[in-house]
Amino acid sequence: MTLTPYSPGTQLVSQLPDEQFVETVTRRLTDPRLKQRYAELVTALRSELFSIGAAANLSTEQIHNANLGIDSFLSTATGQSPHSLRQYLHNFRFYRRWCMAKNIPTLPITPFHVSEYLEFLESKGRTKALQVDFGKSLKPSSIASHLSSISLLHQIAEITDITKIKRIKATMKAIRNTAARQGYMVHQQSPFRRHHLSELNVIWGDSVKPRDVRDLAFISLAYDSMLRESEMANVTFSMLSRSQKSGHYTGRISHIKGSYDGTDGQHGGRFQVSSHTYQLLVKAYEMTTDESDRDRNGLLFFPLTKGGKLNKRFVAEEQGVVYRKPLSGKAVDEIFQRAYDALLPDDVKSPWRGHSARIGRAQDLSMDGKTNQQIMQIGRWKKADMPVLYTREQDLDELF
Repeated sequence: MTLTPYSPGTQLVSQLPDEQFVETVTRRLTDPRLKQRYAELVTALRSELFSIGAAANLSTEQIHNANLGIDSFLSTATGQSPHSLRQYLHNFRFYRRWCMAKNIPTLPITPFHVSEYLEFLESKGRTKALQVDFGKSLKPSSIASHLSSISLLHQIAEITDITKIKRIKATMKAIRNTAARQGYMVHQQSPFRRHHLSELNVIWGDSVKPRDVRDLAFISLAYDSMLRESEMANVTFSMLSRSQKSGHYTGRISHIKGSYDGTDGQHGGRFQVSSHTYQLLVKAYEMTTDESDRDRNGLLFFPLTKGGKLNKRFVAEEQGVVYRKPLSGKAVDEIFQRAYDALLPDDVKSPWRGHSARIGRAQDLSMDGKTNQQIMQIGRWKKADMPVLYTREQDLDELF
């Protein structure tokens, strides 16, 4: 089926040129690598939002407000994580394509069409009603993400958000209940526990292979610190300081999920690293870099050559600053996959992935008698939802 865009009588007017606007948005960022990442996302989001606006059916006054709303939303884009911005971009594109296929305006949208869209997301893997391949059917959590993005579009355009009405809530409830009846459950990644780390130290601790030592250092840091994937990929030695009292190390990340100002009050951006893990980090860094490549402000983890050295293809220079490309989410998963292949544990259901150490550490802390509040503080959670989710699936014989 050919996608035919809806053609309203009015269009969004042009704003500042992309380059000038993007430069204004990213002016506070000093890291060239991070600045480029945000610049690309803001440019793509701006283009997509204007495309959505071009397919809307808004009055002249509403168009004026939408223009202001788009610039207002994107002007604070660096206050959100790149992952969140990528998710918005994906959802916005998906929604616009569906509206084009249905030949309806993107905004305003009726409650009927919102419900129809959600039901389409639920069943698109089992229907060819639109004769358009949007991929497989989505899980309830992903459908809820798409609904939140439609809500955000209403907020950006400053028009009444109809996604909060009773009918839409009832549609989401029906989707979740249907999934539950069909056996759908929210599955978390397999936990990487303390005993797994001990066993891995036995296997890789004396290895002379740089990749083995690097992987062990990475996983040991992930377990100690409970950092998220994106946070792990950006750790440097300059973040770490030694405690004279304990001999261990404290790190501080410049931002954490949900707080990009580094002032997250009670929980802060602090994380802990044992002296053993720190020594592993030093050993891995020395094995994977030449002396001329070492920099306390440079990333601790980066792509390696087959020989286990820093891959120079992933080193760049911009505006006189040399920086390394961080490990991708796929590369992080591969590190945990190699650990799984090395141990072949019989107490986990599936190979470990990027958040496995964070989950496993939360479970170990729970078994050690730490309260939920303490786990939240160590893991830098603002709400109890995630630590409760991570610890609720522990084996019953552990909790009995």
